[in-house]
Amino acid sequence: KKMVESKLKEWKRRPDGPKIAFEILYQGKGNAYLQFFCLTILEDLVSKRWNTVEAAYASKIRELLFKFLTNVNDKVPRYVRTKAAKVYVSVGVQDWPERYAGFWNHIEHTTMQQSTRTVGTHILSIALESFGNVDKTGTTLNLLSSRRKKIKHMMKAQIPSVLKLLTILLQRSVGKNDDEMTVLTLRALLSLLSYNNIRDLPEVSLLNELFKTMQCYKNEIGVVSMRCFVEIMNNVMIPVDRLSYLLSVAKHILGLLNTFASRPELRNDAEENYVPQLLSFVSIFIKRHMSRIYCNNEFPMKQTLSLIHKFTFLQSDNASNFLACLEI
Repeated sequence: KKMVESKLKEWKRRPDGPKIAFEILYQGKGNAYLQFFCLTILEDLVSKRWNTVEAAYASKIRELLFKFLTNVNDKVPRYVRTKAAKVYVSVGVQDWPERYAGFWNHIEHTTMQQSTRTVGTHILSIALESFGNVDKTGTTLNLLSSRRKKIKHMMKAQIPSVLKLLTILLQRSVGKNDDEMTVLTLRALLSLLSYNNIRDLPEVSLLNELFKTMQCYKNEIGVVSMRCFVEIMNNVMIPVDRLSYLLSVAKHILGLLNTFASRPELRNDAEENYVPQLLSFVSIFIKRHMSRIYCNNEFPMKQTLSLIHKFTFLQSDNASNFLACLEI
């Protein structure tokens, strides 16, 4: 194994290394380990020397990566597909929109096709994180400061269409026994919310899908959904004329608290991170938004205090959850 790794590293340093890697991937040769290493070589080319690559050859690499991602079968390990997605997204960061205007359109098209929507949504999640994180320190891409600022500016215009796409994907998967697709879509939404500094309130149609998924306390769906709501409650500016939305959120929070308070045994079935995320959600809502609705006649203040009190003492067997309740 050491001899093979030594040969591969030597190959990586060769000037013609990327072209050899390209040919291997293009012809579909080698096992998963070799494919992964070829992708690593192309990743190094994209991150360090992409501006030296001829336009025609760069176009071939983009096409190769896209076809590799959309044509792979179930025998290709997930880690290989993830590496390919990261390299493809890195190309997008470098080339969109000047040299690769169709980058986001290609991803959207892939997510909307039944045969490729899983891999498409996975690419979308990686793209939203990479583009949102492009101005952070530690990125491996060799980008000028002016390019980073331009990408952040262009991404703001992209956000509404991405939110619409994610809403459609959730509507097609939530309640349809498609947990994998639901989780992938929620992860993509979380990437968008976490890395792109969104201030505008998402459409009600998206919020309604989140209300549905946050009920799934037994698995990752509920946890990721709750994390999305935490990001929304913590960052989005809710205008005065949308206070009805806050009342709707409060209603769902009370519903969840009441469910767990009236049936304590459900905590044993809940995914281990669900209750902590629920507490984060409740805490942020109270600290940032409660003052705007607690005097509203439609808001049951006494019931809220009673439920929080009851829920708090049900957490006495879990120190971190109990302390989180006390902070609320």
